[in-house]
Amino acid sequence: MEPGDYYMLGSLRMREAKLESAAQCFEHDIALASKTGTYYFLGSSAIRLADLMLRLNNPSRAKEVMALVDDETGEYIDGAGFRTKAVLLREAEEQLIHRPSAE
Repeated sequence: MEPGDYYMLGSLRMREAKLESAAQCFEHDIALASKTGTYYFLGSSAIRLADLMLRLNNPSRAKEVMALVDDETGEYIDGAGFRTKAVLLREAEEQLIHRPSAE
């Protein structure tokens, strides 16, 4: 499969509310893009993956993914609207701050 194939499959799975499966597709897209040098969908996949990581309560991974893209990167996500790197990073920080500490 090509990186764009994983992007399209992940987007479809997001619409079907299959969040974990969608996240795996975007992870594959990012890994394959890095391996092949095909970065066309990288920004979109990273934004969508970060959004999913926040929904799945994994703000640390959301922050890691956002490090892959430029500051001006943004993407429209069905049901969430236009999401930007800055907004996702802020939400990740808020989740980390309000996360109950492990005791």
